[in-house]
Amino acid sequence: MIAGRGRNVDNALSSANVTAMTDTTAHERRHNERRHLTPRLSTARQAAIWSSTAVLVATGALWLYAEYLHAPPDDGLQPHELKHYAMQVHAAFALLFVWLAGTLAHHHMQAAWQQDRNRATGALMTVTVTVLVASGYGLWYFGGETLRQWTEVAHWVSGFGIVLALALHAARGRRATTR
Repeated sequence: MIAGRGRNVDNALSSANVTAMTDTTAHERRHNERRHLTPRLSTARQAAIWSSTAVLVATGALWLYAEYLHAPPDDGLQPHELKHYAMQVHAAFALLFVWLAGTLAHHHMQAAWQQDRNRATGALMTVTVTVLVASGYGLWYFGGETLRQWTEVAHWVSGFGIVLALALHAARGRRATTR
């Protein structure tokens, strides 16, 4: 009977060792997968990000033009109509852009961060997008004249600045992959 118990203990220990080896193998596999993930975006994802950014900058600039520079023409769109249509398109593409930015968090940002690649400009992009989203929300819901003015300026600066930040981030990312 004692011998039988010994075999059960040996079997239990062997089973535990196999489980530990399997867990270690799974851990190593996950680690290796992370190391081999590439943060490079597909051409379609890059095109979606760049085109939505272009539409957002264009409609934002159009709104600013209609608000501050546009004199009412004798015929054609009045400034308030131009602002209305620009904001409709801007809001639709803002939703697309926020969704696209959110999809980057899981694969693109995680892989690049783990590989210590392009962190500075990636952080700049994250901060810029966060300021854009927060100030865009604030333009709709913040009250008070002073807060509204600061929110507008933050949205304009980060909105036009994202083009530079995105170009810098993409250029540094391309340079890092060619090394």
